[in-house]
Amino acid sequence: MVIYIKPSKKIVGLGCDSKNKSFLAASIILSLGIVLGCSIVTFKPFQEQSVSKVATNADQVAVMMNINEASKLLGLKTDELKMIISAESQSLTESGEFSGTMLPYIVVNGKQYFERTSLLKWAVESSVEHRGYNNGSRFQ
Repeated sequence: MVIYIKPSKKIVGLGCDSKNKSFLAASIILSLGIVLGCSIVTFKPFQEQSVSKVATNADQVAVMMNINEASKLLGLKTDELKMIISAESQSLTESGEFSGTMLPYIVVNGKQYFERTSLLKWAVESSVEHRGYNNGSRFQ
C-alpha cells in the first residue's frame, strides 16, 4: 500500500491546513514516545542490574581464604592441604632449596590464609610439573 500526500497549495497562517497540523502533531508525539520509551527501557534496568551484580560478586569473592575455603577451591581435603604444606616445608629444610613454587600462604595468629589467584597459579604449575605428595613427602 502506497500513501501519497498531496501538497497543499493554500498558504494559511503558518502554511499548513488543519489536516497537516494534526499529522505533524501526531508524528511529534509518536516520535517522542518512542525515544523516551526506548531510553527508559535501555538505561534504567541496565544500571540497576549492573550495580547489584557488582555488589553481589564483590561480596562472594574474597581475596584471602582460610584453609577450608582453599581446600574446597582446589578440590582437596583439608588434611591433604596441610600435608602438602608440611611436605614442602620439610623438602625446603632438608635440601635448603625448593624447585618450583611452594604452596602460597600467610600465617596470621597461627592460622593459614591463601590468596585466591596465587593458589590457582600454584595448582596449574604443580599439575604441569606432575608433582606428587605421599605420606608427608614430596616427590616428582
